[in-house]
Amino acid sequence: MAEQGNITTPNYPFVEFFRYFGIALAIAVALMPVMTRYEDLLPMYAAHKEMLTFFTALVCLLSLGVIFSIRRNISRMVFPLHSRSISATAMLKRRFFRYGVPLLMIVSSIYSMAAYYSILDNSVKQAAAEFSYLQETKETLQSRLDTITEPTKEKFYLFRKYGSNDALVTIDAPKNLEKTRIQDKAQYIKFDSEKGYDMVLALTPAIEIPEITKIIFAFVFIYLGSSVAFAWFGLIEYLQKENNLLDSDLLLSPYRIAKEHSFKIEAVDSLNDSPAPLYFKFSYDPAQSPPVILEEPSGPYVENYGQRLEYYGPDKESEFHVWAHRTMVDQGTDSNEAPVYTAKLKYNPRDLQELMYKAAYQELSKITGSGKNKIN
Repeated sequence: MAEQGNITTPNYPFVEFFRYFGIALAIAVALMPVMTRYEDLLPMYAAHKEMLTFFTALVCLLSLGVIFSIRRNISRMVFPLHSRSISATAMLKRRFFRYGVPLLMIVSSIYSMAAYYSILDNSVKQAAAEFSYLQETKETLQSRLDTITEPTKEKFYLFRKYGSNDALVTIDAPKNLEKTRIQDKAQYIKFDSEKGYDMVLALTPAIEIPEITKIIFAFVFIYLGSSVAFAWFGLIEYLQKENNLLDSDLLLSPYRIAKEHSFKIEAVDSLNDSPAPLYFKFSYDPAQSPPVILEEPSGPYVENYGQRLEYYGPDKESEFHVWAHRTMVDQGTDSNEAPVYTAKLKYNPRDLQELMYKAAYQELSKITGSGKNKIN
């Protein structure tokens, strides 16, 4: 395989361009909030625009630095070099770090964009309720919302700008209006023009901005999710090159789940008073010479049940140790965690681990005919 020799990876300009394309885009997206300050790419409150755009760019750049600093750990997860045959756990980790992380970041960015507009819209309406007045009675829009119980259409002026049609805000309360909180009644606020909406964004003081914390988190994750996703895609390509892996290597010899072997330990079964036998398992690659265990043996599991038992301490009434699987059980109106399977064994976790390792080596010797094996 390419990773085992001193094979030089061919240098194709087209491939090299896309290899670093993701990293370049990640840096560009990380700096994009600064452009938002000048180009108004997203609607924002003027009072915290400079602070929010600077903070978002800083968080994105710091995140890219963190990703690059853990690139070796990512490489070990995505490109195991000892064998193309890996355990089911290692395969799950590989798929998560290869595809799951960037997809989660993309979904996070899209969700944050939708959430930002929804939160900002509700925030602007609440701010409009604070700074809108009825010209005749000087009653605020918020105080009026607290008292309305029937259909109405009343016009208020934003920031006391009387006579300006751009500053008009209307209560548009429908029929069958129920008594609700001001946050719910904010949906009945309608701006008479787009300039009124922009006026709230421009004139609301920073300390009076409603839902400011939610706005900050949504805005940051719009750019953070996108920049991390781009950086992750670029980093995976970079790591593939650093590991001297060609696309042809991965196509002709893809990663696959190793063979799993289940075995029993007579010393454990003889002590177990439960009718369901216990078993253990490990993964190995039969293609290697000599075959090796790819990850440490695990167990005990319950036969025909497939659940791994956890250690719950020594039994108070005997010299045995309690191993059990617990799950949530509905008990009338309550749900409590209760043991659904319990076994009493002579072994605590340390003793059982030593016994499990010894038995696993013996099992591997039997099924492969080799005398010396090790965990890879």
